[in-house]
Amino acid sequence: MNYKPNTFNAVGKNQPRLDGAVKVSGRSEFTDDIVLPGMLHCKFVRSPHARAKILNIDTSKAERLPGVKAIITNKDAEDMMFGPDQYVLCKDTVNFIGDEVAAIAAVDRDIAAEAAELIKVEYEPLPPVLTMAKALRADAPQIHQRGENNIAAEHSNSHGDPDKAFAESDHVRVDQFTTPVSHNCYAEFHAVVADYSRPEKLSMWTPGQSAILMQAELAKQFKLSEGDVRILNLNTGGAFSGRVPLKTHRLITALLSRKAARPVKFFAAGDEEFLISRAGGYTTYRFKSGATKEGKLKVIEVEFNFDSGAYIEGLFLILMLTGAYLHLLYTIEAVRYHGRLIYTNNMPYHFHHGGGLAQMQFGFGQHLDRLAEDLGMDPVDFQLLNAVETGHTTMTDTHYASCGLKECIEK
Repeated sequence: MNYKPNTFNAVGKNQPRLDGAVKVSGRSEFTDDIVLPGMLHCKFVRSPHARAKILNIDTSKAERLPGVKAIITNKDAEDMMFGPDQYVLCKDTVNFIGDEVAAIAAVDRDIAAEAAELIKVEYEPLPPVLTMAKALRADAPQIHQRGENNIAAEHSNSHGDPDKAFAESDHVRVDQFTTPVSHNCYAEFHAVVADYSRPEKLSMWTPGQSAILMQAELAKQFKLSEGDVRILNLNTGGAFSGRVPLKTHRLITALLSRKAARPVKFFAAGDEEFLISRAGGYTTYRFKSGATKEGKLKVIEVEFNFDSGAYIEGLFLILMLTGAYLHLLYTIEAVRYHGRLIYTNNMPYHFHHGGGLAQMQFGFGQHLDRLAEDLGMDPVDFQLLNAVETGHTTMTDTHYASCGLKECIEK
């Protein structure tokens, strides 16, 4: 393969970071650097059970502790929902170890932590469902009423005639892959400062990737106009697609600030960071592809299962993205996709590094390499033979007007 020399003005060149000087000198401001007059600190009470009924919550001892300014439970959250299946603070049940049951705002972190220990929650433990295989069994406990057979959501699409394309293929290969639970590994732990001390005005400092989406969701949850919600995004210590969604810790901190009528800061402890991140969950993939003996790829089929954990939150997007990108890089005749989100009593998951596509490509790339080797072809030659070129239009009308995959590879 002939590679052209780098003729770009910017790509491949060293560029000075505009924020480099303030960061290396320690002058950059992050959320935990924010200190507001009268600011309180909060701590969450989390479930020790993967699945249980909540029988009673006793906050009386914590309320009497000097320095405690506000305590909230589901009653104070007004049954606020986050997604179709999750209360912002648990109402009748908990569904994973770490599920938020109550929260405290106090004059410092130590008092808030002490008050959290004083809140007594009476539980009735229930059998947990900790794997997708168990969740899909006919006798598995039903985690949510909305998810029949513990299927939180599913999405299918098909283009062309996959059955005909498989029948006309000279060689068909099937592979199965799994990817484990993963974490984004941020340099900055999750944090938020919420100031709801003025009536109908909410300001929030938090590391994030989409202030506009957070502003819209907070306004919706608190029944405010978007103009009455301010998101102040300072420096963000790592994100990798993991800081786009709103997440419950921000809503809970804002609820505490509203009740206390004072600013409230939340900063995740080390163990909480892994709960709050909502990073990648366990996945299974089954790839099936057909090709001619000359190496022309004709059809791709994928079955995909993703452990959504206890709640679906915004995870339906991963089904849409995973199914949509399968055929965009190849000149194929047909594609078929079926993806499912499966409820378990694990922590809720989301995605990172490209909306779940990095996990899928881990298996998809190996599958196509093995298909090429079955046909006696170099995997790079196989990719070039089947890659889209300038002017190609996909089965969903995506048009490559300037540069197809083949031209990009050759450059």
